[in-house]
Amino acid sequence: MLGEADFIRDSKKAVFAVGSTHKEIDFTKLSRELPIEVLYAKTMRHGAWWWWFIPLPMPIRFIMKVNDPSCIVDLVNKLNWFLLMGIYVVDTKLVSEFVAAAYSHVPLKMLRVLESDDSSLVYVVNFDNQECETGIMEYWTFDASLSKELALYV
Repeated sequence: MLGEADFIRDSKKAVFAVGSTHKEIDFTKLSRELPIEVLYAKTMRHGAWWWWFIPLPMPIRFIMKVNDPSCIVDLVNKLNWFLLMGIYVVDTKLVSEFVAAAYSHVPLKMLRVLESDDSSLVYVVNFDNQECETGIMEYWTFDASLSKELALYV
């Protein structure tokens, strides 16, 4: 039986975490603690003068490559403060297109890249949701022709 990291390596899939958090965290230190590569982590500057009066840190947008999916729970625990994060499993041949779409900060562009692959997966969790009692909302989507191995992985 393949472990999670073996499955991703053997199936030619790449895993990314894309989202935002209000938690002030040292992403360099985080990348040393967990098997991730931080591709982008910057404060979201909205340009609005009134943002400075809000008693919360500015949200930090991030894009990370997850080298071992077994660390995702730890990643969520370390980033969770008004966390909105998507986990994207993409074919390695689409990595450069996906990363370029993620840098554009337009989620629809990322989904368009994923639509071109029959075995992609999107899992999004919002830990600051106002629409449900728990404050946590999650959803996942995948192509109807998702490979059996990837479906079992999920």
